[in-house]
Amino acid sequence: MEERKSGRVNVLIIPDLVFFGGSTSGSPLRSENFQADDIAKLLDFIGLDDRPVPVIGTSYGGFVAYHLARSLGRKRVDKVVTASSNLLKGDADDQAQLRRGDAQSVAELLLPKEPKTMKKVLGLAMYKFPPFMPDFILRDMIEAID
Repeated sequence: MEERKSGRVNVLIIPDLVFFGGSTSGSPLRSENFQADDIAKLLDFIGLDDRPVPVIGTSYGGFVAYHLARSLGRKRVDKVVTASSNLLKGDADDQAQLRRGDAQSVAELLLPKEPKTMKKVLGLAMYKFPPFMPDFILRDMIEAID
């Protein structure tokens, strides 16, 4: 999408983050820095390496935008907008979430592998969890996110 104002052309680029949408990677890395490095390579590849660009990210994309700005600096990233991203979350927040979810790791809550864990996760996310949810439904949900 191009927008022309005062003779200037702005190009909007909306990439799939790796493992979101249809993109994958053979790399075992799964961090915001890994994602930011990929976006930096994309900017270089399409020729946006000669001027600073604004970056915008929502939810997990906000973390990636933040890490992209930190790694590239002001010469490459102009403005950063994040939405629905808790950039101030720390270890104490993770520990509190683990206690509420009765889990050993954040990954266990984000990517549950068992119906029992999925039930805990849904209980954290829902105001009123249904009194009964069959395990086959929970297994289908787990399979859909795996």
